[in-house]
Amino acid sequence: TIGLLNTLAIMEMIDDVTVPFQEPELPHFNTGDITEDQYLWDRVWEGFKWRGLDKKPNIQEYKDRIDYEMSVITEMKYSGYFLITWDWINFARNNNIEIGDGRGSAGGSLINFILGITNVDPIVYGLIFERYLNPSRIGLPDTDSDCSDQQAVIEYLESKYGKEQVSRVVNFSYITPKVAIKDVGDVLGIPYKTRDEVSKLFPSDNFDDDYNNNKSRLEKLSQENDEYKKWFEVARAISGKIRQTSIHACAVGIVNSKVSDYMPIHLGENGEKIIQVNKKILEKIGIVKMDILGLKTLKVVGDTLKLIGKDSEYLDINNSDFVSDPKTYDLIASGNTEGVFQIESYG
Repeated sequence: TIGLLNTLAIMEMIDDVTVPFQEPELPHFNTGDITEDQYLWDRVWEGFKWRGLDKKPNIQEYKDRIDYEMSVITEMKYSGYFLITWDWINFARNNNIEIGDGRGSAGGSLINFILGITNVDPIVYGLIFERYLNPSRIGLPDTDSDCSDQQAVIEYLESKYGKEQVSRVVNFSYITPKVAIKDVGDVLGIPYKTRDEVSKLFPSDNFDDDYNNNKSRLEKLSQENDEYKKWFEVARAISGKIRQTSIHACAVGIVNSKVSDYMPIHLGENGEKIIQVNKKILEKIGIVKMDILGLKTLKVVGDTLKLIGKDSEYLDINNSDFVSDPKTYDLIASGNTEGVFQIESYG
């Protein structure tokens, strides 16, 4: 009690707090005697030939797109971001770690395709670069990458940039209105049937909206029983509050100095360093976020290819035989996609 009172007293002595957060700053990527921009350009032209784009009949369209994307990347000073992403994906591929073809807006970047960060040619599919990176929208690009061994990738990043420079990110689970009604009702001894029926009146994430949509019925309950009035008051008070924390499935924070210089660190069950701030505001406090999702499905696919004696080309989106296979589309159209990442559920 004394500790809490003293904490409050100290807080009341403070008029204003201004924390001077810096712009997101990446760790140094070793490029030898040349700049990060030039190093990235060198990798781009290597990848240009590796992808066979130098043999395309519309080669000039590809060159123009490269010039445009690189002008945006270098102007926004994001070459280091692309190099770090390219580097860990190369590490994964060279160590038999399966990598996904790419998800989300990252597929709109030809540079990502050329570097092997994604496996989708945006010119072939008419994908837009500005959805991924846009000079008018300041902020690091959002590259969602999937791999079959997330821990191995994180350990690689730690070994390259330092254990104090890399961390996992906390994930907050919040108390929904429905859960608040059920839990508070349980504590107050409200009959199960009543708890269950009333909880169904709170389907959204906003307690007051749900309450107002059923106001007459709920107020009638409150008038009939003072305990019910208390039930709704307490449930409203805790709705939206943090219920528990865990490790975010894919977010990884990476900085040029110690992560603990930015925010407090919590150790996970297996010793993971977890920064205690919502991933949505990581960049605002100067931490670069990378989305690296560990996906067991990729390992299943890789192991299956080995069992049937096929290489990755068999399921490559750039393989015309695979892309035009009618049986694949018939299967997807049938809805029998249980266990298929991204299309196994309504979401």
